[in-house]
Amino acid sequence: MKRLSTLAALAFVTFIGFSSCGKKESAGVPEMERYKDPYLNFSLEYPKTWVPRQQYGKVDFFSSDDAIMNFQSPSGSSSGAKVDFRVTKLKALKPLDSLETGFRNNLEWKDAATFGAKENATLGTAAAVRVPYAIKITSSTSIKGFYELALLDSSLYALDCSAFNEQYDALKPTFDSIAATIRYPEAKVAGRDVNAPAETFDTYASNYLDIQYPSNFEANVIPKRGGDIFSVQFGGERLDCTYRVDVKPAKGLLLDKVYSQLKNEMAKNFRITGEAATTINGVPARYVNLTPPQKDIKSRAYILVQNDKFYRVFMNWYGPKAKEYLPAFEKAVASLKIKG
Repeated sequence: MKRLSTLAALAFVTFIGFSSCGKKESAGVPEMERYKDPYLNFSLEYPKTWVPRQQYGKVDFFSSDDAIMNFQSPSGSSSGAKVDFRVTKLKALKPLDSLETGFRNNLEWKDAATFGAKENATLGTAAAVRVPYAIKITSSTSIKGFYELALLDSSLYALDCSAFNEQYDALKPTFDSIAATIRYPEAKVAGRDVNAPAETFDTYASNYLDIQYPSNFEANVIPKRGGDIFSVQFGGERLDCTYRVDVKPAKGLLLDKVYSQLKNEMAKNFRITGEAATTINGVPARYVNLTPPQKDIKSRAYILVQNDKFYRVFMNWYGPKAKEYLPAFEKAVASLKIKG
């Protein structure tokens, strides 16, 4: 978990709470959580209750601890499901059909497997090939699944989803959902900050709000204190480029009164350089531009009131990198949806 920015701590009295992070369940698909690879920067979603096992360039997800053992030594009573995703850097480019043949020949159970016809597919946003298969374990037990391969930026991306017997059919919507959530590393752009916000965004969901954040950032819930309701901060490697959402009881006060009080509080630590009225997802709001004492740092606070709570989004960014950070932060603010 990233350290909290000292700049954000100066911005206001801490507002704190508890939340749940992740996607809501859809028909046939359980609640999902996003896995972000720390080495190769790919990511994908997986069922929140499943067990991940990570290696360099590869991650496996099992439906239970028992499933780990069942896939290692399958028997007539085996059950469970597995998702394997791996990345192979290629020394030389080859056609995808040739790479598919090589991948198939390296499958652990290839001699016992029956393969279906290749299908055109999409793995994340990349064109892919999908091959269904079935592996006979005993007269009453089989492993059913598919693997899907995509070639992108001199790397082979391979997703392998499988389950025992009828569990495969029940989990097929989940497997398809996982394949759709694959995200690839962003191509490096000369002169661009490698820690700048990604172009792809995830959604953070809590009981109080939904908000988007760059997929290379992390969401950190700040411990609750006093009468505050909820607080969460989003940031990447740069501690001077973050944004934070805080929720606190409005106690019957309307927007103008809340804004006036908070602006006066922030003026104790910041120089106010501008302010204006705006709306966020149709909700009236105010914002104030601020200059903190730290050199080259810029700040802005958005305030809105709804359901007798006030919401403050406070952002900091490094001035010389404004073109890379500020648009992403503004996109996040525009995505804010109040709940409850």
